[in-house]
Amino acid sequence: MKYLFLILLTFPALAETFKVRVFMESGAEERAQEFLRNFRSTEPFKQLLERKALIIENPVQVTGLNCRGGNFGIPRLAQCDLDVVKNLCGDADLCPIYTSFPEIGAGAQRFPIVSSSFPWTTMLHEVVHTFGFTDEYAYTKKESGIYCTGVMNWQNGHSRMSEEVFTTKELAVTFCKKNILWCQQVIDSGTQIVQKTEDRKYRIGSPIPKSCPDVTLGVYRGGSCQAKSPNSTWRPYFCPTVMGYPALGEDFCSVTKRHKIIANSPNLLPIYYRQKIFEMIAPQLRFENRKPPDLSPHVYGLPEIDRLSNENAETNHCLKEDLMNFGDWPHFHFRK
Repeated sequence: MKYLFLILLTFPALAETFKVRVFMESGAEERAQEFLRNFRSTEPFKQLLERKALIIENPVQVTGLNCRGGNFGIPRLAQCDLDVVKNLCGDADLCPIYTSFPEIGAGAQRFPIVSSSFPWTTMLHEVVHTFGFTDEYAYTKKESGIYCTGVMNWQNGHSRMSEEVFTTKELAVTFCKKNILWCQQVIDSGTQIVQKTEDRKYRIGSPIPKSCPDVTLGVYRGGSCQAKSPNSTWRPYFCPTVMGYPALGEDFCSVTKRHKIIANSPNLLPIYYRQKIFEMIAPQLRFENRKPPDLSPHVYGLPEIDRLSNENAETNHCLKEDLMNFGDWPHFHFRK
């Protein structure tokens, strides 16, 4: 989903607790409760709750939000009359809103908005926007014109509106460390961050994993603004996360199918994302890098990416069509 205006929240350096208060329209109760159950068990929120740095209150039912789509001319981009909940939000730091209006969503500062027709991972996506993370699926050309202007730096993305090619490896590394927030962490982990081009120049880019899930932190090409600047857009993980895919956009696959792919994946909220969110909520506490789930038994769900070239063409149509238009993807054989 897109966002209205993505504004980083600034939290008190020694805040005792971070408070979440959920609002819901009539008919959205079940989905709001589903989100809260999963939110409580998802890292880093789970350890923040355990350490009493996070409080999650029971959902509050509201009326008069007048939610609808069409913000910025994008049908699925939500807009609601937020004055209805601003006073009720009170001292809460984050007030997610569940609307009964179907098929819309937005990440709007303290008020992420999601339809009750969407799965819980969609609200998690919008909540993560609030902490300064951008979309990782490809915007359409129209959307790129709205969102991709100038130089953009996010917790999980960097885009420039001109292609970056360097004459030496050292220049590429220097640029990466200066401009890409997680670059030094990648270097420290030992993962390659620069690749040599056919014309003996250098581009930023880590080796693409052979299969997914994969939780290797790197500097990978792709992300939201590739339609506008395909060779100068980077993200920290290659495999799908809650923030999207390098090329799989919402114009191509339904929210429900994407939920099946990411819901039980160790890439849902990778460690780098967890750490940054934790540090924004509780900078006075030490983040625990807990072991992610075992990778081997996970299946990405529908569509299964390792069956692109053969069976069940109708199920795989949206993903297959998109990957054919994204030249950097090899043909993967994903874990079963």
